[in-house]
This record gives sequence, C-alpha cells and structure tokens, in this order.
Amino acid sequence: MITYMKLALLEFKKNLKLNIIIAFEIAVLLVVVIVTVSSVLSQLKYYLPMKDILNSKGCIAQIVHSSYRYKTEDAINYEQDIENKYKCVNNIISMSHTTLSFTDKEGFISTYVYDDMLADSYKPIMKNGKWLNEVKQEDGVLNVVVTEFNDAGLKTGDEFKIQAGDGSSVTVRVIGEILDGAAVLSRYGKNLELTEINSYFESYYYNESESKFGFGIVSESEAERYGIDYTLSTGVSFITVNDSTTDEELQALMDRINKSGRCVDISTVNSNSIKTVKKSLLFMAPIIIGVLLFVVITNICISSINAKKQLRSYGVYYICGSRWRQCVLISVFSAFITVIIAALLSAAALIIGDKTGLLKETVISFGSWQLTACLAVILLYLILSLIHISEPTRLRRIS
Repeated sequence: MITYMKLALLEFKKNLKLNIIIAFEIAVLLVVVIVTVSSVLSQLKYYLPMKDILNSKGCIAQIVHSSYRYKTEDAINYEQDIENKYKCVNNIISMSHTTLSFTDKEGFISTYVYDDMLADSYKPIMKNGKWLNEVKQEDGVLNVVVTEFNDAGLKTGDEFKIQAGDGSSVTVRVIGEILDGAAVLSRYGKNLELTEINSYFESYYYNESESKFGFGIVSESEAERYGIDYTLSTGVSFITVNDSTTDEELQALMDRINKSGRCVDISTVNSNSIKTVKKSLLFMAPIIIGVLLFVVITNICISSINAKKQLRSYGVYYICGSRWRQCVLISVFSAFITVIIAALLSAAALIIGDKTGLLKETVISFGSWQLTACLAVILLYLILSLIHISEPTRLRRIS
C-alpha cells in the first residue's frame, strides 16, 4: 500500500503545475457548492427548525394581556385558563419574560424564558459557548445564554447569584453568547405578521439609542425548577391540540384567544411558509441547475485532462507487472492528493473570509449539508478520475 502511495506522489509531482491548477479549480468548485447550498438553506433556516411544531394541529397566538404566574390567585393566568377550560389542548409552547436581579453585586439582566421545545427547536447563531439544550443541568445552577452585548457586561463563563422562589441562593452561569445581529424569536407581537414563520423572527442588534440593551435566555424547565416568576411575553405562543380535536373545538379555542390577542390556525401558517420556501427555491432553481451542470462538466474536463497526461504512465506500470486494480489504487491516491490540497485551499478561503468579516453580511456558512455536498463533489471527481483506466484492455493497447 505504501508503495502505491509513493507512486501516486510521484505521478502528482510529474504533473505538478497541472495538478496545482486542477486543485485550484476543485477548490473554486467546492466554494461555489458551499455558497449554493448555503443559499438554499437560508430559505429554510426558519422553517426546518420549526417544522415539527408547524405540522402539529392547533393554532399560533400573539397575546396582548398576561400576568405573573405563581403570584396572585385572582390574576388571570393565560396558560392555566386555556389548559383548564379546553381539554383538547395538548401543549402550549410559549416564550415568557422575567428579570434576573443580582444578589451578590449590583445589576440585573432582562431575561426571556423559552419553553423547552422552543429551545430544542431553534438555536440562534452563537458567538461562542453553548446553547441551552447543549449542557446538562446541575443542582443549584441556572444556565443562561446572553446576547453578545448587554448592559450587565456578562460574558461566557461569568457567574452571579440570584434569589430563588423559596428564598435560597442560586448560581446563574453564562454558558454562551448569541452573536450580535443573529435572528431570534420575536419578543414583541405588536407589529408581528402571523401569516408565515419567517415573520416570527427578528435580527437583534444591541442599540442603546433604541433601548435595546441586550438580554438573557433561560429554559422554562430550569426557571420552574427554581420557582422563578415570569410573565407570558407578547411574542408568539404555539398551542397544539390533540389529533382527535374537531374543527369546531379548535375554532372555539381560537375565539377565546382572540379576546386576549389574535391567533391563526397552525396549518395556515405551515401552508403559507411552504409556499414562501417553494417560491424562493423556484427563483433559485436556474442557479442550482447551473451549478450542478458546472460541477459535472468541470469534473469531466478535469478527468479528461488527467487522462491525457497520465495514461501512458499507467501503461508503463501495466507492462512492468502492475495489475489493473493496482493501477486504480495509484490513480485514486494521486487524485486524493489533489483533493486534499483543494479542500485546504477552499477551507483557507472561507476562514479568511470569516476572519476579515467578508462573510458577516452573507448567508454563507458551513455545516453538515455543505459538508455532504462537498463530499459528493469529491466522490464524483474520484470516480471520474478512474475513467481513463477503467478497462484493462485499454491499458494493454496503450502499453
């Protein structure tokens, strides 16, 4: 095996200039693929995380009136009122608000309480650290994620004390920071359009002149664990019902919610969101098809160039006793060296773009989907690189 790798390196050196050019071409190809996949995913970035919720039966509500939970018995408790009166309700997935006031020093931070399902469904772009569902709960510790800039000056790893509902002291630990400008679930519903999912998110930037002082986010399960009071936010609530719920029962529920705010059937939002995504993808279809053709044609051209340059060498190997399978191994290793260089070049380009801020205002990112697409391109190149030695009889003829 080592012998074949050495021969492959020798073949690479024989056509060094050509192989470097090919590596640059493949690197450009990989970057184009990453940009294309990122563009497609950008159209799905809100729908895919919320897909399970949107495919449920129920309604989406924006509440105007709310009151503190756990505080006064005569206060109208929206969630309890809905759950007690309407037995068809399966779950209320909402976002609430509280204030974490420091007890070991001066200061506080405005904080939003995410239903655990919301925290599991959507993760904002993080500057550093981890999201709420990526860490384990510890006794006596409340995990919080904060915006990159906040008036409390909190950073990942910071800790402070607050008073729990039972009067005991709780340590609050900052586990991560949300990148400034990242999209988060809209915290206010005043001007919120309920028709499709994209409108449920906002890009949050720290701005003192607009009273945007930063905030924190904790999970509902941890807030309840320590008896922390919170109010239902005027953002959106996703109310799911049992599958057996009739249209009349669902309408009665929606009529009740409309007295405290406004709501829309989840199926309507799901349908509108899908239409929006399809419309965007249809607009991008020519670009996607063009990129696919570019990938195939480029790979075929590159393989043809390699075939012309290296076929005689493989004929010599065949005369010297190498079998067809052994020639294939040499070809694969040689192509693999080119691919590694191309991957490093494309990675370097993306890293430089990220560090210099060139990618900050773009949708370009690198994740599992982009990796899969790049691996598919690389695999296609490796397969096409074997075309010129695909038949042993052809090697005999050349030799």
